[in-house]
Amino acid sequence: MGAMIRGFVLGLALCLTVGVCVSSPHSARAWPHGDSQPEFAIEGLAGNYRKTIHKGLLYVANLDQPSITAHRIEGAATGEVDRTLVGDDTQLSSPHGVAFDSHDRMYVANWFNDTVTVYSANAAGNTQPLAVLRDSISGGMGVNSIAIYQDHLYVVNTQAGPTCDDGAKGRINVYGLGWVNDGTSPSPITSMNCTHGIDHPMDIAFHSSGQTIVANYRASVTKHRVNWISTGDSTAIEKLDFATPYGIEVDMHDRLYVADYYEGRVSVFESTWTSSSLPLKQLFGPQSQIGLPSDLAIDTAGRLYVANPSGNKVLVYATSYQSIDFALPSDARFAVGDRVPVTANTTSGLDATLVTSTPEICSFVETNSSTLALHKRGRCTVSAQHSGSNQWNPATPVERSVTVATTPTKPTDAVATPEGSGTISLDWDSPADTGDADITGYRIQVRVGPDSWAELLKDTGSAATRHKISGLDNGTKYNFRIAAINRAGVSPNSKASASVAPATLPQPPTNLVAVADSGTVNLRWSAPTEDGGSAVSGYRIQVRIGTSAWATIERAAAGKRTSRTVTGLTDGRSYRFRVAAINDVGTSEFSSPSPDVIPGGVIEPDATRAPDTVGTTKIKMKRKRGRPHFYLRIRLPREEKAAPIDEYRLRMKVKKAKRTKKSRWSRWSTWRTTKVSESTTSVVRITLKKLNRLPAGSKVKMRVKSANSLGSSAKKTIRYRIRP
Repeated sequence: MGAMIRGFVLGLALCLTVGVCVSSPHSARAWPHGDSQPEFAIEGLAGNYRKTIHKGLLYVANLDQPSITAHRIEGAATGEVDRTLVGDDTQLSSPHGVAFDSHDRMYVANWFNDTVTVYSANAAGNTQPLAVLRDSISGGMGVNSIAIYQDHLYVVNTQAGPTCDDGAKGRINVYGLGWVNDGTSPSPITSMNCTHGIDHPMDIAFHSSGQTIVANYRASVTKHRVNWISTGDSTAIEKLDFATPYGIEVDMHDRLYVADYYEGRVSVFESTWTSSSLPLKQLFGPQSQIGLPSDLAIDTAGRLYVANPSGNKVLVYATSYQSIDFALPSDARFAVGDRVPVTANTTSGLDATLVTSTPEICSFVETNSSTLALHKRGRCTVSAQHSGSNQWNPATPVERSVTVATTPTKPTDAVATPEGSGTISLDWDSPADTGDADITGYRIQVRVGPDSWAELLKDTGSAATRHKISGLDNGTKYNFRIAAINRAGVSPNSKASASVAPATLPQPPTNLVAVADSGTVNLRWSAPTEDGGSAVSGYRIQVRIGTSAWATIERAAAGKRTSRTVTGLTDGRSYRFRVAAINDVGTSEFSSPSPDVIPGGVIEPDATRAPDTVGTTKIKMKRKRGRPHFYLRIRLPREEKAAPIDEYRLRMKVKKAKRTKKSRWSRWSTWRTTKVSESTTSVVRITLKKLNRLPAGSKVKMRVKSANSLGSSAKKTIRYRIRP
């Protein structure tokens, strides 16, 4: 029993803390491994079994000479005593653990009398405690260590009951911190004992996930479930076997450090350790001076502190953590068949090892190669690792994954639709299988008639499945096909679209002529000079009666015929027509309107104004008894509501043809008036007796105007030459 008790006493509290037992490693020092010498030692201690670090000071619980000594661990005065808590008033009987809360109050575990004494911040000398907690046990000598985690005090009691059938015993009691202020001696909130896998517990530590890790004197370190305080389920879920695990610590990477007392070594395990895990590193051997290690801690500089109570000292080892900078190249295609260079760098400068856990998807070309070969589509996972060296901690592996893509399947249902002059709208469906990569664009190829395929657009640069193509020739038939593009490459081509020709509206018809007859008008015109790339299939005819609005009388005259007889018209009314051409795209603009035409019949005159025009004139000649007789034939204007004409006024001058000398124009004659009979409806004849006597070759100029009581029209000049 004495040997075992002495073993308990040799536990040294080495929870190095900043605030509440959290350490932060440094990356510039050598990590201890094997028989490594310490960087320095803090000596002259008296049964230094437990300790902690708080705000740059190492607090050592000295059991043989009951006291708490605070040592400087920063700067040139490393190891010097800064302050000491000692004396009868302190009620220190057997200090065996130190912890601090968020108010800098110091908690000390007293092993022999099973108490926890609490002191004000920066307590020194013979200072009385603020409060005392009694953690009663069965069998005596049990409070071996303490810890504060998330505002709860954990008291590790090695001897407390119950005792299980296999002789296991011990308890970890959990208290709130309110009793420090109100002076009460509380009961535990909850506890773990041998029924939860606890067997003579020596020390406690915490994983960042909230899992509790316990060092059990009887040869194990156990990991317990998260949040067991609130759930009550503190079942051990993992266990590591050791000879005599006295002290444990968890670093900022959740790596577990175990001080194996009788084995004389410190072992380090990865954060995800299980019952079958092997240590990443171990510290042991005579040069290490480690002796019988009882407790561990890690300070903010990354140094490892090991309690060696057999030598009454704390050994300090320089530690160095390395990390890995590893990312898969962002500019790689990561497509089947590619070979991708992969690089991982460590902060130690050591070469990282690259490993793939998906060899069926990707693998490295050779052992220790950094060239990754991509075999087939799927998720490729690569890990960068380094197991450490005599100078460096193992690095936390960094894992990266990327999807290995292949080319997409072909697009489907390509449809081309004319959309204006020289323009086609092309639509299609995206591939059914994108090859495990986003579609980034489409390639478009074109074929004109029997010609071979040519690339129209290398990459649309968009995942959109519609594209407008312009600059094409109207009336020319085109086929199109499409291929999809992703980072792995280009898919097979789609099936060709049906042939389609871009087209636009035709030009308007030209040369529209309207000829009136009784009740009808005969129309004729010329087809458009440009059909817009689509054959003219018909014409649209509109009419305007007088000054009324245009109205369609035939929407689509079928075929290519360029004439039409419009029937059912009213004689004597004025009509005007226009025509538009029709193709598959639509209807052209209308032609220029025809002149007004009036089907046969009586014209209703407008007696409120002077005549506008003379009418159609022509000089005619007839022979009577061998002699010429000339007359002026005038067709009256036929417009709707034309002004009435009461008379015509005419004057002339002549230039006789002579053989012997040059002839001259005569003077203008006086105006001669010819009345228009009321019975005259269409043609007026005016005799030109003066012309009957002129020799052949003579020239005549006439001026004619129509008139009524309101005035006369503009003059119309007529020129004529007497023929033989």
